[in-house]
Amino acid sequence: MRPPPGGRTRRRGLSLGVLALCVAAARCLQSQGVSLYIPQPAINATVEEDILLSVDYSCHGIPTIEWKYTSSWGVQKIVEWKPGTQANISQSHKDRVCTFDNGSIQLFSVGVRDSGSYIVTVTERLGSSRFGTIVLHVSAVTYGCEIWTTKQAECRRTDAFELWCWRRLLRVPWIARRSNQSILKEISPGCSLEGLMLKLKLQYFGHLM
Repeated sequence: MRPPPGGRTRRRGLSLGVLALCVAAARCLQSQGVSLYIPQPAINATVEEDILLSVDYSCHGIPTIEWKYTSSWGVQKIVEWKPGTQANISQSHKDRVCTFDNGSIQLFSVGVRDSGSYIVTVTERLGSSRFGTIVLHVSAVTYGCEIWTTKQAECRRTDAFELWCWRRLLRVPWIARRSNQSILKEISPGCSLEGLMLKLKLQYFGHLM
């Protein structure tokens, strides 16, 4: 005895409904994607200093985290890993990088050549990704500044040098009519070069006390 044709239609409709529900759930999960937070997008540092490139992310599952370095020297891959697994560190940064499960990395004993943009990319297993950039400026100018005697003229030269470095990192040509305020707003440095020198002096004074 043949089953009534209406039963096949109901089963087919049920299968299509389940399939549509699965597709909608997958799209919903994928639409939530990855969120990435960078508390300090610009960092001033001196040579031989240990620098933390701090980030934080949220996503579904265990993502893949990748850091790259770009400057006038070119683009270079630093490290790639999944939280909880061993990191694949490039040969150029062996023994110079420490990774953290929240996506942050720490650079040990930085030099002037380490100045540039550090790009972090967080990719979840569903394929969606998010990237962010941290600009690092390492200056040998402030090396040993704890014992300097700075006057007003030196402070003006320091400010001018800092803005020159920021313009070079942003690749802003000298013919571009951009104010210093717009450069600082785009970079958003956590501390000025002059402020960093003052901080180092206070730390040195604290050690002496």
